[in-house]
Amino acid sequence: MSELDLMHVSPMIIPTVLIPFTLVSVALTVVASFIAGLFGIKLKTEGPKRLLELLLKPKILIIAAVSNVFIYAGIKGYRYLSDYPSFIWTIEKANKDIENKTWTMGELEKNRAISILTEPVATKNQNIVDVEVIWKKSIDGGVFAKPSRKGDSIFVSSMDKNIHQMNLSSGKLERKFRIGAMGTSSPAFWKNYFFVGEGVHDTHHARVYKYDLISSQLVNYYQTTGHTEGSVRVGSYQGIDLVFAVAGEDGIHAINPETMQTVWQDHPGHMDAGVVIEDGVVYVGTGRTKDDSKKHKSFALAYDFLTGKQLWKRELPNSSWMPPAVTKKYACYILGEVYFKNEFGGVYCFDKKSGDSKFILSSTESFIGSPEKVGDSYYFTSVEGTICKADFENKEFSWCTKTEVPKRAYSPASYDHFRDVVLYPGTTSGLYVLSPVTGEIIYHWKPKDWEPNYAGVLVTEKGWILSSMKGTVELVIPKVQTLRTSL
Repeated sequence: MSELDLMHVSPMIIPTVLIPFTLVSVALTVVASFIAGLFGIKLKTEGPKRLLELLLKPKILIIAAVSNVFIYAGIKGYRYLSDYPSFIWTIEKANKDIENKTWTMGELEKNRAISILTEPVATKNQNIVDVEVIWKKSIDGGVFAKPSRKGDSIFVSSMDKNIHQMNLSSGKLERKFRIGAMGTSSPAFWKNYFFVGEGVHDTHHARVYKYDLISSQLVNYYQTTGHTEGSVRVGSYQGIDLVFAVAGEDGIHAINPETMQTVWQDHPGHMDAGVVIEDGVVYVGTGRTKDDSKKHKSFALAYDFLTGKQLWKRELPNSSWMPPAVTKKYACYILGEVYFKNEFGGVYCFDKKSGDSKFILSSTESFIGSPEKVGDSYYFTSVEGTICKADFENKEFSWCTKTEVPKRAYSPASYDHFRDVVLYPGTTSGLYVLSPVTGEIIYHWKPKDWEPNYAGVLVTEKGWILSSMKGTVELVIPKVQTLRTSL
């Protein structure tokens, strides 16, 4: 290996690099000669001058310019291919391993029944005194999105380009479904299928995949020109089902779940926030990305479910990177920047029918966690680890609680209906258990091996599923002292 290889320098860029250095050398030589002349010393300057003359010849300049064009094109081409998802044939090849790992219709029906039977029960005000780890497993990639549940299985999107289906009770790996880029969105279920997006901010031409839970096979996919890291949503109105995906600069897509064809699309700005669907209206926000300029604006939008017609569009003072909170009266959009320094955040509320501006619940911190709906209230989280409970009827935060987060936090809060507590996993500071009434931290679990958590907590009747950016997935159960039980 040559010295240039060790230095990671291409010979083709040497002519261009040498020109400015030679100019500097000539300038320094001239200055040095002048100073030396003051003392009667004569210096030779022929070397640098001759080198500069050589490098400034038209032939050398043309070779340098052409070489750098090719180098630049090569670098851009490499980055383009690196940010493109795996080809479909490679995904299908990887999925050959799960051809024999199928669900029968009976198993599918059983898991549908479990999903219904495990709806939260009203056991209230339990005092958490300890946390016990039931099982703990490692997968090959980190977990950014909250796992989804289907019966006694959880589906975990991972940075290793797989959706891991794991048994809720034991943690046993049941199946892996391959996708084309990093798994950063939560799977959404429909009939005997699930849909999931992919990619990070630099990914382009990301897809939404449709997998058959019975056959384990990739049935179809939908391709965008952006990234589909925002979680897919499935909605229904007037007997029509649609899949909704957001794709960065490629906007919002309404997709026919049977054919995986476009029903409607709009691109009013950069969209990473999942949508909220209510009464035939689709609510979503836009944000300013890292390569954006201050000239670009963020918007709150409402669309007709069936046609994609914009019902209203309102400018926002900040980006809105997560799904809005929709109440009986209002559509409230999270405010917070990720790519720009900002000391203003909160929630901006509009009349959900007319889009008229109503009020802002403001904060000095950017709100970034996906909102958690509990009754008429919502829980929000900030990049600095603050959890706030919003009371939209009284137009105020009922409480805000600061946690110890030494690094930027992205986790949402989760409400445990079974134990009547709010859960918040800090980036590096462990799991916080809070009172939903007062926001008081009633228990703080910080094991020595705690790993960064951005996904939040998946709440089940069996306990809490925690998943980390280092690929650890675990089921923990709280040990409680019941204070009161309500019917």
